[in-house]
Amino acid sequence: MQFYGNITEMIGRTPLLRLGQLAEEQVYAKCE
Repeated sequence: MQFYGNITEMIGRTPLLRLGQLAEEQVYAKCE
């Protein structure tokens, strides 16, 4: 789950939480 960890880091570093949420949704969709 290294990829998910990288996404989490990006979300933590970026002030655009909305953009982070969209990225998370895409990751979940790919995992499913």
